[in-house]
Amino acid sequence: MGLTFHYQGTIKDIKRITALTEEVKDICETMDWRYQTRDFEFRLDAHVMQHIGFAGQAKIILRGIMFCPHAESEWVYLYFTEKGQLTNPATLQFVDTSIDPTLIFSAFTKTQEAGPEVHIAVLKLIDYLNKKYELSLTITDEGEYWETKDEVRLKNNFERNGVLTDMVAHALEGAEITPAMTPMGILKQIEDILKKISKGDVL
Repeated sequence: MGLTFHYQGTIKDIKRITALTEEVKDICETMDWRYQTRDFEFRLDAHVMQHIGFAGQAKIILRGIMFCPHAESEWVYLYFTEKGQLTNPATLQFVDTSIDPTLIFSAFTKTQEAGPEVHIAVLKLIDYLNKKYELSLTITDEGEYWETKDEVRLKNNFERNGVLTDMVAHALEGAEITPAMTPMGILKQIEDILKKISKGDVL
């Protein structure tokens, strides 16, 4: 739980991954943001490779950069396959073949704890990179800033999500979960608490 934006896309020219990486690296160093640029290599089972559109290939190599704009923000992923698809390296470590393969080549970043200013800064940077490097990005922003550029709406969404998160955390503090409880029992108790919150019974 927490305000998040989701993104997916494909870089038009994979030869520009290096230039994009270097530019983002320079920005991170200027802004004193953490970043990582090492390549990733995945050798997955043949049926997994087929499921995600890489049948007949022995491995998938990801190149690009990931960066963290704030100590309380999750990482932003700009890693690409040799086909140009954007993805989160962690997603390829645990591929679920029951999931739509298009979802494998996507990423998300939670910014709830970092605040609306960081959220705006990251989306402005992504917008710039999207246009310059032709990433064909599709973004779903739970804060609604990407779609509206409305900072007031974004801040209201941050506040609402923060209140809801606090309510859930407070309610779960009172949950009587014991080592003897089954996973289904734990899930049932949490679901009951969330139902009370939605009805306004838990404050």
